[in-house]
Amino acid sequence: MQMKIKFLLFIAGILVMAGVMTSCLNNDDAEISYSPESSIYSFSLGTAWRNVVGVDSNGNDSAYVDSLDISGYPFTINQLTRVIENKDSLPVGTQIDKLLVNISSDTGYIVYKKSGSGSTGEDMILATTDSLDFSAGPIEMKVLSYAGTFGYPYTVKVNVHQQEPDSLQWSLPFEQPFVAGALSRQKAVLAGDKLIVFGQTAGGDVTAEYATLNYRLVNGVATHADPSAWQSVALPAGTDSYSPICWQGAVYFLAAHELYRLDPADMTYALVAAGTGVPQLGQLLVGTELASSVCLYARQEDGHFVTYDASAGTWNDEGDVADFPYVAGSRLASVALPVSHNSSLARLVSLAENPVSQDSAAIVGTRLTNDATWRGLVATASALSCPNMADPTLLYYDGKLIAYGGKAVNNNYTHDAFVKLYVSEDNGLTWNVADAGLSFPKDNAAFVHYYNKEMVGGYSSVADDYHFIWIVWTDGTLSRGRINRLGFQPKWN
Repeated sequence: MQMKIKFLLFIAGILVMAGVMTSCLNNDDAEISYSPESSIYSFSLGTAWRNVVGVDSNGNDSAYVDSLDISGYPFTINQLTRVIENKDSLPVGTQIDKLLVNISSDTGYIVYKKSGSGSTGEDMILATTDSLDFSAGPIEMKVLSYAGTFGYPYTVKVNVHQQEPDSLQWSLPFEQPFVAGALSRQKAVLAGDKLIVFGQTAGGDVTAEYATLNYRLVNGVATHADPSAWQSVALPAGTDSYSPICWQGAVYFLAAHELYRLDPADMTYALVAAGTGVPQLGQLLVGTELASSVCLYARQEDGHFVTYDASAGTWNDEGDVADFPYVAGSRLASVALPVSHNSSLARLVSLAENPVSQDSAAIVGTRLTNDATWRGLVATASALSCPNMADPTLLYYDGKLIAYGGKAVNNNYTHDAFVKLYVSEDNGLTWNVADAGLSFPKDNAAFVHYYNKEMVGGYSSVADDYHFIWIVWTDGTLSRGRINRLGFQPKWN
């Protein structure tokens, strides 16, 4: 191989000398200078093979190999560091041991040298039919200029994802029991780095406990999130454990139908004198903090919807909504979604279990912040309705609504707790089972073990600002999950 390199240099030298001699015959004063340019200015790949795990007709995992067009993956060429790589990694399982490359350079004469295991240390001429093995590590490439000199070497990397980007991965449970023992009728909220859970003890007392979430950040992305041990919080008599919501940096909740505010800084509470004519409140739904309005949405004890405008300090009675029935004493999960076409508005969606289980779907209510009141969506079971689950959770996560919970029973379907996760991309109007990657563990025995299905509201769940989903189980044990790509480090700077 070294003989080929020497021969290439010899030919280049003859071409240079021939040009000089020709110039001497025509003009003794003329000289031809050959360019020393030796840059690579484009790089791409063609087709690769990928190891894929699918599901066969019996529902079992089935491995196969499929072709993959990777020509659309852009490669960046840093002419300062002389590094060529794809910032958007190839899919998991892509085979990179036999890749055909398309390279454009100043001359077209390129030699390469493998690095890592299997490297021979010899320069080899790159032919258009050569397949390169990037599985052993980066490959070094150099361009031979027309002046007969090699430029500085390039390091060529082919990056492949080591995790399925769209897969929801769950950690091992954090086994740390509540101070008060098992809690039913749970609802969890996040206030800064504090995960706060309201619940009812076996003796019927309502309490709250909190854990501090300790994040390890790299470039603004949380690589880990570990909860501290639970600590108890004092609450006023008559607290409704299903009532807390996070609003304006604090936790608001109801006790004896009155509004209270819990300060997450010192975990103390105080009665809120929210304007005049405060109604008898039965349930807090959600709070919004928009440039145009800062409002708290709730229901009165008699079922009427009310809104508190923090700017004006007034309550507005929005009346009853027949198709969005109030279920006293039940958990109502609510979220506020951004509206893409108008940043001054928000879409509010609420989800509750339907007490009429036969041939019915979950109760879903929705409104825009500038609407007069709420409206209920169709509660009849269909292929596109949200299943009527016990203890439902509703989250706005990864740009869509997701719902999950306990056992769902209906004339049309039956499934156990934490088996299926449902997704809506049209503000709760229609629902579908999430893709295979967005799911609970296939063997969800741990989830079923920690969830006490005989205890009403025996778990709670929230999503944090770093895209972790937290599930707090009956005894205080926590599970943590996140879609892999939401935890990837940024590569484009």
